[in-house]
Amino acid sequence: MLVGCPSGLRSTLGKRVVARPRRFESCPHRMRVIFLNLDHGRKGQPLFDFLSSNSASTDIFCFQEATDFILNKAKKLLPQFDVFGIDKKISEDEVYAVASFVNQKYLSENKQKIFEGLHGGLSMAFTILCNPNKIRIFNVHGIPQPGDKRDNEARIKQSKNIIESASKVNLPRIIGGDFNLLSDTTSIEIFEKAGYRNLIKDFKIKTTRSKNAWKVAFERNAPNMPFYEKQDFADYCFVSPEIKVTNFEVPNIEISDHLPLILDFEI
Repeated sequence: MLVGCPSGLRSTLGKRVVARPRRFESCPHRMRVIFLNLDHGRKGQPLFDFLSSNSASTDIFCFQEATDFILNKAKKLLPQFDVFGIDKKISEDEVYAVASFVNQKYLSENKQKIFEGLHGGLSMAFTILCNPNKIRIFNVHGIPQPGDKRDNEARIKQSKNIIESASKVNLPRIIGGDFNLLSDTTSIEIFEKAGYRNLIKDFKIKTTRSKNAWKVAFERNAPNMPFYEKQDFADYCFVSPEIKVTNFEVPNIEISDHLPLILDFEI
């Protein structure tokens, strides 16, 4: 279920309460979006500090593993952002959730679920209006199992579904998040063949996982979830040709078991 905030503010005139539409800004010279798997907020204060320190310079945050604890904390840390998301309960102890935060100076519309895997995996899309332009953003959390992050029928279908949905809108598009895929898979190559620029490849990013990721993964390993070798990639950012990338970086900081993807762009 999509959850969102009101798109307008309210003001009081005498005893009457009337709706007062928000004033939305035109697109600035440069915009920033950050994609990040929050790992349910396990890192605590370093993650909170990252969100706070980037709140003023970021227009859009796209989070994965944004379950209740960290989602509620992020809302308090980012009060100037509208929030909407989707979640899927797999079991009593397992919930998959993605959440998008959009600065309130922009209007967001056409929020929809794009993909939902049977045993996890969620994708949502939304459109940002910044006069006179619009941008379509896709927030992806790919199918997590099996943990080898290799191709299978479900993962290839997921990539095709996202691309098919993106092709239905004639807008600049940014597709990013935790795809749970290695870089040499057909499921990733599909995006490149569809005309999207793979920023992980183009900027020669060496890894999207934090230094502590594999230590933690080994400690959490369960008998029914075999441990795989160290995998340097899981997260990606793809852009359509209309997006002018001014900077892209993946800082190696310990705020999650994933690293943040930070994209500065113009349209």
